[in-house]
Amino acid sequence: MTAATAERETTGAAFRDRQAFEAALSDRCLQSLYAFWRARADVRGVMPRAALEPAALVAALPNLFIMGLGPDGRFRYRLVGTRIHDHIGGRIDGLTVEEVRRGPLVDHLNALFGTAAATPAAGFGLSTLEGESSPIAVYRRLVLPMSTDGDKVDQLVGAWSVTIETPDASLLKSLAFPSPREAPGALMFLKPS
Repeated sequence: MTAATAERETTGAAFRDRQAFEAALSDRCLQSLYAFWRARADVRGVMPRAALEPAALVAALPNLFIMGLGPDGRFRYRLVGTRIHDHIGGRIDGLTVEEVRRGPLVDHLNALFGTAAATPAAGFGLSTLEGESSPIAVYRRLVLPMSTDGDKVDQLVGAWSVTIETPDASLLKSLAFPSPREAPGALMFLKPS
């Protein structure tokens, strides 16, 4: 699925006002990246890529990622933080969403990334890693539009957080990469001004 297709398929996506959107960002890492981006985004809600200052985001760096939008409309992981690599159990830099995930989660992530890039709008996605009777983990992803040329959105900067819901966190390590059991959940976008 391309970015344009994902954006078209999410026309019913939940667009929220700033207060409702910010309330969903319950993780400190997501909150710090959002505040950083918001202070540097232009009136369209797009941050220049040159404004991304790793030194200002040191605590969040292990959870950060940058997605590039290729000429084919597919999203590729350009840079991925160490905590994400460690959790997944492999390096995903340079891979597309389709090469990292399977099943309905691919459409969920492409809708998140595609809508954020095409609108442009800050996006938030929620998904769960399902156990036999209850969730094992809850994933929260924040994606924010960036531009390398000051015109079109060609990258997204994002942050990822996971909350382990099961007392047996070692179960996560036993899952095969990529996990086919991560189930898509809600998508939410900041209503453009």
